[in-house]
Amino acid sequence: MLLSIGAIFFAVMIGATVVSLRWARSIFKPLEQMARTMQQVEAGGLDARVGAAGHHPDEIGRLAAHLDHLLDVIDDKTRALQRWGDELDRKVVERTRDLEQAQAQLLRSEKLATVGQLTASIAHEVNNPIAVIQATSTCSASCSGRRPPPRSTPSCGWWTSRSSACG
Repeated sequence: MLLSIGAIFFAVMIGATVVSLRWARSIFKPLEQMARTMQQVEAGGLDARVGAAGHHPDEIGRLAAHLDHLLDVIDDKTRALQRWGDELDRKVVERTRDLEQAQAQLLRSEKLATVGQLTASIAHEVNNPIAVIQATSTCSASCSGRRPPPRSTPSCGWWTSRSSACG
């Protein structure tokens, strides 16, 4: 009888061991799958998911399903950030092009302004001696009794009052 009790006890222990191992396997297998999924995500596999382990109705299955959901959310946010980054890059290129065009226009305007100033300076330098020559010739013509040219010229009163030749 002791032998039969020992045999029954041994059989029950073997059965309990098999059931415990299967039960432990049902716990550890989804956990190992989640660990592998996280390693794949860390390695850059953003499309890695736990998958079938998340379909169990227990806490571990819900945890695996939640991990898949979080990975989906992260994937969506990453895509949105990528689109936003691409949009910003496009805007930077567009604004850079606009600034380059404005800079080129400003450079053209500065060149034209410089040419205008140079032209005005040259005209001033050329007109000064011409004005003196014209005023002198007009005053000389007035003093000699000849009629000044029909062109409208400045008054030579200043010249006649200060010139000994006209006086």
